Amino acid sequence: MKTQNPSKYPVFEADQVLSQKHLNRAISYLEEQDRLTRVGGIGVGIICGLEISHPQPNQITISCGTAITSLGYQINWEEKTFSYYHPIELSADFLAPKFIDGEYLELTLPHAKKYEPLKNSIELLPTNTLEVDRIVIPNNFFKDKIVILLLETLLIDEKNCVTTNCDDKGKRIEFKIRPLLISISQLNPYLFPEYPKVMNFEKISLPRYNVPHNQLITGSDVLNEFKKNLADSVISNVSGKISLVYKSYKSIISNTVDFNVLNNPKTALETVINANKDSIHVQYLWDWMSDISSAYNEIIEFNERNPSLCCVDETMFPFHVVLGKADDDNINYRTPFFSTQNSSLKNKQKRKELSLLFERLVHLIKFWITEDHVIKVTPSFYGDFPLSKKSIPFYYDYILELNKKWSPKKTGKNKNNEILSYHSEVAGYTTLDCVKKPLLYDIEPYNFFRIEGHIGKNYQEAIKEIIAVKEYHNLPFKVIALNAADLENHTPNITTFEGDWGEIELNYDLVRRDWENVKENQSNGFYIKM
Repeated sequence: MKTQNPSKYPVFEADQVLSQKHLNRAISYLEEQDRLTRVGGIGVGIICGLEISHPQPNQITISCGTAITSLGYQINWEEKTFSYYHPIELSADFLAPKFIDGEYLELTLPHAKKYEPLKNSIELLPTNTLEVDRIVIPNNFFKDKIVILLLETLLIDEKNCVTTNCDDKGKRIEFKIRPLLISISQLNPYLFPEYPKVMNFEKISLPRYNVPHNQLITGSDVLNEFKKNLADSVISNVSGKISLVYKSYKSIISNTVDFNVLNNPKTALETVINANKDSIHVQYLWDWMSDISSAYNEIIEFNERNPSLCCVDETMFPFHVVLGKADDDNINYRTPFFSTQNSSLKNKQKRKELSLLFERLVHLIKFWITEDHVIKVTPSFYGDFPLSKKSIPFYYDYILELNKKWSPKKTGKNKNNEILSYHSEVAGYTTLDCVKKPLLYDIEPYNFFRIEGHIGKNYQEAIKEIIAVKEYHNLPFKVIALNAADLENHTPNITTFEGDWGEIELNYDLVRRDWENVKENQSNGFYIKM
């Protein structure tokens, strides 16, 4: 940015004769350093506030806020409500300033000539204005107009003229913030471009299992409840949201991967669902849909929302910022905030992370398997944790590829070999023993265990294997098998029952302790008098 690149300043000496060039050069250096700090160290555009609202149809309020122009000038604004306007003509001291060599203004003030088309404009006047030419704002006055704050920068001659003397007393620069209404038909697309609208994407929330509550008697009843989040309305909702977020981001994510499935993921989702919804694997479809929802939610929560620049074009909005369209926000003219604190390398890394989140979503939708597996227990997280922090389930194919996409931050740090997974012992996945056999290491950071590979097995065999893993690794959970068979017309024979008595034993212990407490309290109530 050549305007804000001062390369020298004067150093004064004793008894030196100073000219205006010496003083102007010193002031210019300090002033440009201030603007350089804002632009290079913070950014340009609307930092906060400066929102438009309409207390009445013929009034407009601009909230307090701060902005920095592309030349580095700071605009501070206190909230005001406007009920009047008047026509103005921008000063020639702004549009065509007269400066001479040595005033060091030639790199800033000439940008004002870009505002020549706005010479005759409409300025908003506050409700308490005393301007004699004020005009009450009529209804529908704001239609097809934008609101800007113009930092009118005036180079004014200062003279002390009397009848006998008119000595030149120098000049001054004077700043005046003008709230202007500009007709859209007047807009110069370079100074007043349209910006991409900030999308507020909705999260995906899936229905809870067996709510509203139904009495589950048979195994079929249990499996059928898993189909609730596989209904057409749910799939259409999920598909629509995924498609919308992909279309909004596809221009900035990597084009090296085939994202076509995200244009309309419903077909791919239904293919997997129809192949498995009538089998015992419908239980894993529930988890699969939860993974897809979490993957989508992680994308919309990705914190890179604002555009970023490293080298600012000083001509973008040198003396103004656009607050937005005065009557609605269907077209986004509002000047965004362009941060300059992120280097191009950081921006590239964030775009890579976002691309990996989309690549992971494609993988989850396309590569789903239900092969038989051995039983394994893997530490993980449950609850309000992003999918990236959880362990990778067993029901995905091409696991080595998924591992590279599962946690973009770990991949960016070349630490994806630390991601826990059912498949962590697959050749080439990792060389870390704490990832291959995580149950032998510290499990305190985790709040959940993934128990996988047991669905479809005989329950007695499954329980024995799970308990064996639990006891060998001293894991803090209990295994109970719940009978899903129809017992409505059957009486269980407790002498041959091979299930778990844990719940009955626990209830018995609770009742026994309550009864002991009752007896103790009663005995304490008797006293013997001597």
